Amino acid sequence: MDNLTHSLTGLMLSRAGLNRLTPRAGLLLIFAANAPDLDIVSGFGGSARYIDIHRGLLHAWTFAPVLALVPVLFARWSMSWPHWAQRFAGAVEPGAVWSWWKAWLLALIGIASHLLLDWTNNYGIRFGLPFESSWHRLDLLFVIDPWVWMVLLFGVVGPFLSRMVSLEIGAKRTSGRGAAYAALVLLASYVSARYFLHEEALQLLNSRVYESQNPRRVAAFPEFANPLRWRTVVELSDGYWISEINLREEFDPAQGRMFFQATPQAAIENARATSDFQAFLRFNQFPLWRVIPMPQPDGAVKVELYDLRFGDPTSPGFLATAIVENGHSDRETLQFGAPKI
Repeated sequence: MDNLTHSLTGLMLSRAGLNRLTPRAGLLLIFAANAPDLDIVSGFGGSARYIDIHRGLLHAWTFAPVLALVPVLFARWSMSWPHWAQRFAGAVEPGAVWSWWKAWLLALIGIASHLLLDWTNNYGIRFGLPFESSWHRLDLLFVIDPWVWMVLLFGVVGPFLSRMVSLEIGAKRTSGRGAAYAALVLLASYVSARYFLHEEALQLLNSRVYESQNPRRVAAFPEFANPLRWRTVVELSDGYWISEINLREEFDPAQGRMFFQATPQAAIENARATSDFQAFLRFNQFPLWRVIPMPQPDGAVKVELYDLRFGDPTSPGFLATAIVENGHSDRETLQFGAPKI
């Protein structure tokens, strides 16, 4: 998920009562809820390096207890900031006393919220590193979901509105804990509803025949903003059938499009041996190979490898390319495009 969602989730966890456990709980939870994305600095090492490291060890359950030390140390350091700077770190709940183990526990909770939210995307996450490298994904939420933003922002704005009403009628001011609880419950309810909608889409896909073939594997990926629309991929023996499902309408698989898998050949093997393609294949969940003859030089071909979770040849998302000439691969590139909105 995006970092605004992670930050707001950390803030809601703090306001829901965790801020009573230790000072600077809000700052601690917001930092911890974003800490796994520190691996984004791997992008400076190039695309292949990034795709190997992002959502890797820093997103693994096994490393979470170690990673939790970083936001704990940051929160403790913030308590020594000058008085004017401490105002930006947030108010301290009355009676809250610093506790190293409680702060570490809160950091673990913040990191866990990040891992669970990232699990809901179609990008995936590698929970088991370094012992197990499989990608796990639920395909429930688009990486940026405005409905999630609205739910969490309700938890932020709700207390302000409540305080305005309290000032008008002279009632006791509220802590905002109720709004935070409500936001977290609504978030869990929304994700649960998306789960059942996703299951319905998968059942529709599995109940149809495509190109006179039964599907080997099906997937439904979330569309931006509309929980009823899903971009679908159906794996067949010779390629993939790409279409869309709107759960408010009758599903017609004939409206989709077939993309055939390139036949195994030397050009593909040459491209596969390069570091960019190797990295992409470790990440790729729905690989589509294409081999396109080049006008020049004579005999050269362009090898393309798509990950159909993020696009297709008509609208590429994640794509590796190489020019193969005389049995040698040259000009390899690995590009990342954001999923189409």
